[in-house]
Amino acid sequence: FAKTSNKNLSSTSKAFSKLGAAVKIAAAAFSATAVVSGIKDVTQKLDDIGKTADQIGITTDALQELRTVAESSGVTSDELDKSIEKLGKGLAEAAMGLGTAKDGLKTLGLNARDLIDMGLEDALGVIATEINKLPNPMEKTAAATQLFGRSGAPMINLLREGADGMANMRREARELGVVIDEDLIRNAEAAQDQLDLMSRVIDANLSSALINLAPLIVGTTEKIAGLAARAGDLISNINLLREQGVGKTVITDDYVNSLVNEARSAGYAKEELTA
Repeated sequence: FAKTSNKNLSSTSKAFSKLGAAVKIAAAAFSATAVVSGIKDVTQKLDDIGKTADQIGITTDALQELRTVAESSGVTSDELDKSIEKLGKGLAEAAMGLGTAKDGLKTLGLNARDLIDMGLEDALGVIATEINKLPNPMEKTAAATQLFGRSGAPMINLLREGADGMANMRREARELGVVIDEDLIRNAEAAQDQLDLMSRVIDANLSSALINLAPLIVGTTEKIAGLAARAGDLISNINLLREQGVGKTVITDDYVNSLVNEARSAGYAKEELTA
């Protein structure tokens, strides 16, 4: 029986080795996916900065600086982005005598064409200075809403810093190193496309590996479960002999044959596991 047990253990080890080799292939694919995913997270953030800056019409440096200033004032990046985009569209409409922004500019005594010519990031400072001159919070909120839309009210927290305060905070953001160079951001945009393609290739290979691995995992698990059940029956009977003693156990041909059959069944696992 000892020889049979050793053979079964050896067969089980071979089965696990075969399974382990397949698992290593899948693990390598998972590892590659994790690496690519980590890089994509970084490039995605840079790519978003580049695309958002282009969409709302300011430089990537200005967007990052203004986001830092806005967050310090309790304004989210999303609120800031939408506000600047709304301002850009509003100034274009106001230059043609259209939209609600023209009313806000009239209240502040500002000219839409002048603000367009100086660029949105500088226009924000000029608007902040003029809004802070209004006599009460209600007028400030009304003018901000006309210029920035629904995000106008939160923008008041940023605009109260005034042009000089916003310029100082933007300079501090640059000095702290939170502003990523525009060339790096543009390179990240190109890298993002390549990483997307690489990710799709890895996902396809990983899916193939898992499909091929699934039958092996299921089959090996079923065979090991069968071996465990057979070995468990044999061990139970041996323990019964040990606890009661041979003298107290009625040994019949059927009982002996059952032990032999259980040992053989356990031994058959070799062929099953290595099949």
